[in-house]
Amino acid sequence: MKMTRHFWAVAGLLLLSLSLVGCQETEKANALVDVGNKSVEEANKAATEAGNKLTQLFSEENLTNFPENRAALQSKVTEVNGLFDKSIASLKAAAEKFEEASKLKLDDKFKEYLTTMAQSYRKKAEIDETAKKQSSLLSDTSIEDVEALVSKIGSVSEQVNKLSKERTELDDKAKKIQTDNPSIFKKG
Repeated sequence: MKMTRHFWAVAGLLLLSLSLVGCQETEKANALVDVGNKSVEEANKAATEAGNKLTQLFSEENLTNFPENRAALQSKVTEVNGLFDKSIASLKAAAEKFEEASKLKLDDKFKEYLTTMAQSYRKKAEIDETAKKQSSLLSDTSIEDVEALVSKIGSVSEQVNKLSKERTELDDKAKKIQTDNPSIFKKG
């Protein structure tokens, strides 16, 4: 009888310590996710600004005067590319935090979600890297007229669209994991 009580007391302590370790790992994962989310916010801000400036860069006025205005557009190209670089770096940092969190002792579905989100952020970084190629086309001296420029822009746009579809699939997968397993996700 005394041995049975001792066994249950030890078993109870073991379960409590395991649940505390799990809780600590979840807290650590949530902290990593919070840091990653801040990086995503920075990336989104930079990418939105880059996208707006990219649209201005490819205005009808700029295209009408291309390639004669190539040198005048260079500072704007550099600015857009800098914003894309900032977004790319932030997205890669976010992906690393989500990946790091996914390696902790967590629920398997939560790990899958974190891994999927890391893949999504890497894919978004790839999208931004590809979009950056569009602005760089204005600096490409091998492009001698607006028709060639428009053709190359179209080709890069197709790549961006393909990558965007792939990212949407990853985001949909992550949302499904979240929807199917609401009890494992941090509230608020």
